[in-house]
Amino acid sequence: MLAVPTDATFQGTLYVTTNPEEEAGNNATREGPSLGDGVPGNVYLLKTMATVSDVITLTWEVDIPGFDPIYMVTGMRILVTGPYDAELYTLIVRSLEVLQIGVDKDYMYGDGVLQLTSITFLIDLPDQCGGKLTTSRSTFDRYWTNDCGQANCGSRYSPALITIQDYYDMCSYSQVGFTAANNIVVGPVLMPCSTAGYSFSSCATRDLFGWAAWLEAYATTELKLDLSRFSRRVLMMPRTTCPWAGLANVGCGGTCYAWINSNRATSPETVFHELGHTLGLHHASTGSSEYGDASSAMGVPSTVTCFNAPQSWQLGWVKPIAELDGNSLLEGQQATYFIPAMSSNNVNFIKVTPTWDTKAKPLFISYRDDQGFDTKLSFSYKNALSVHTFGGFTVPVVRWPEPSVLQAVLRNVDAPSPPPPRHPSLPTPPHASPPLPDAPTFMMWVSTPFDGNSNVDVASTTSVLCPAMAATIRGALTAAGLDYNAVMVGRDPDLGDCVKVTGLPTRGPFQRIAYKFYFALYPEQWLGVAAALRSGASMRSGHVMCDSTVYWQKFNTNIGTLPPAGADNEPQWLGAAGQTSGVCYRDALAALRG
Repeated sequence: MLAVPTDATFQGTLYVTTNPEEEAGNNATREGPSLGDGVPGNVYLLKTMATVSDVITLTWEVDIPGFDPIYMVTGMRILVTGPYDAELYTLIVRSLEVLQIGVDKDYMYGDGVLQLTSITFLIDLPDQCGGKLTTSRSTFDRYWTNDCGQANCGSRYSPALITIQDYYDMCSYSQVGFTAANNIVVGPVLMPCSTAGYSFSSCATRDLFGWAAWLEAYATTELKLDLSRFSRRVLMMPRTTCPWAGLANVGCGGTCYAWINSNRATSPETVFHELGHTLGLHHASTGSSEYGDASSAMGVPSTVTCFNAPQSWQLGWVKPIAELDGNSLLEGQQATYFIPAMSSNNVNFIKVTPTWDTKAKPLFISYRDDQGFDTKLSFSYKNALSVHTFGGFTVPVVRWPEPSVLQAVLRNVDAPSPPPPRHPSLPTPPHASPPLPDAPTFMMWVSTPFDGNSNVDVASTTSVLCPAMAATIRGALTAAGLDYNAVMVGRDPDLGDCVKVTGLPTRGPFQRIAYKFYFALYPEQWLGVAAALRSGASMRSGHVMCDSTVYWQKFNTNIGTLPPAGADNEPQWLGAAGQTSGVCYRDALAALRG
C-alpha cells in the first residue's frame, strides 16, 4: 500500500540547479520540478541539516499567493509547509516563509580583486564499484592553477594548456583571482561504494549531497580542514551513472556545490561552464536552443571562450561605453559609436533599454574579434557585432537569473571572410595603410609620483617607462592595422619614443614625472586605440607605476576622450589592489612582467 503524504514543516537552506536532463544535453524537454509557471526546468533542494538524509526535493502544484518564484535562489533560508512523501523525500510546498535572502557575494563592485575560494575533491572508488577516476592528480593540477608545483603547469593565456586560473584572469580582465592558495585540491580520495547516505550505483539528489556530505566530514575530521574558508565544494567524480558532464548550483549565497565527471577534468571549458553557474549565471541561449550561443562559456563552446557581454556585465566585469533609452535614442535620430572588441578592455558594449516597449528586454551590442581571449572563438562570431537580449541585473543574485539570448550576429560586408586556399608560391597581397591626419590630434600621457615608488627619475623614465609604454602602444596600433611610425608624431628615440618627459609641478620642487605620446589619428581610429590602451593588461605591459594617473586627451588640451585611469577610479590596476595582483609597479627598474 502506498503511503499517503502527510503535512510537514521544514526549515533549511535552499539549493537550486538547472534541470539535470538539460545538462545532459536533453534540451528538448523541460520536465522536472518547477515553481508553477515561474521558472520551469529547475530543481529545488532543501538542505535542512548537515546530514544528507535531510535533503529533500521541493515541488509546487500551484503558485504561492504573494510570492514570486523568481526569487528562489541558492543560499536563502526558508520555512516550508506542505504534504511530505517520506519515501521519495519530496515536499509539495503549500506555504513558504523566507527567513533570510540568498545574496551571492561573487560580484565586482569597484575596488580590488575578488578572490574566489573552493575545495575540490578528486574521488576514486574501489574496483567493485564499476567506476574509476579517469584523471590523475598531477594531470588535473596542471589544468587547475598556474602554481601546481610542477614544471609543466599551464602557461598564462596559452591556448595549448589553459588553466581555470587563466580563465578567470583573462575573462574578468584581472578583476577576479583563482589562486592555488584559495582553491585547494584534495585527493584522490577513495570513497566507499555506498553508505546509508548515498550510493554510486545511482545519481539521485540524495546521492549528490550524500557524496558531498561524506567528503566534507572526511576533510573536517581526517584532514582537519576549516571548510568555512571555501565557498565552493567541487566534486570531480569517477564516471558513474550520472548522464551529464557536470551539474552545479546557480549562485553561491554561502556555500554551493558542483559535480563534474572526471573525464571532463582536463576540459577547462566544461569546468568554467559549471563554475559559471555558481557565479549566478544561467545559460547562453538562442531563440531555438538553450545552449545555442557558443560565443559564451555558458553555451556549448568547444574551446577557450569567455562569457558574452550581458553575462560579463551581470558579473560586474564589464561596463558599457553608452547606455541608451527612449530619452537618448529618439525616433529617426542617428548616432555613431565606436565599439571596441571585448578582448581589448572592459568598457566594451552598448546597452539599449527600449523604454518605449515595456515588454521588450534590453539589447546588448558588443564586438568580438580574433585577438586575446577570442583567438579561438568560432569564426561565426569573429569580427562581427553580437546582439543579445537580457533582462537580468548587474547585482548580487537575489532573484533567479535568466539566460542571455543571442538575437543576431551582424557582419560588415567588408569584414574578413574565411581565407581561401592559397598556392604557396603566390605572394600575399599587401594591405593598404589607412589614411591619417598630417598633424597630432590626440595625446596620451602618464603622471607618476615619486612618493611611494622607487627609482623614478628622468633616466629611468626614458630608459624603462617610455620604451615599455611605446611597445604597448605599438601593439595596440598593429592590432588596429595602423602604422606605428606614421601615427606616433614627434616621438624621440633619445626619450624612449616619448615626445616629452618633464617634472611636475613645473616650478619645482618636483613631486611627479610626466611623459607624453602624440598620435595622428582620426577620432574613430583614436577611440579604438585608446580603449585598447585603457586596460589592466596595458598598465602591466606598459610598466605603469602604482598611484600614477593616465590621461587620454585631445592634442594640447585638457579635454579628455576617455576617463583618466588612476588609483581612485581603477584601483585594481593602479592602486593597492593593482600592486598586489602585479598590474602596476613600485620600482621603475623592476623587470617587466608579461
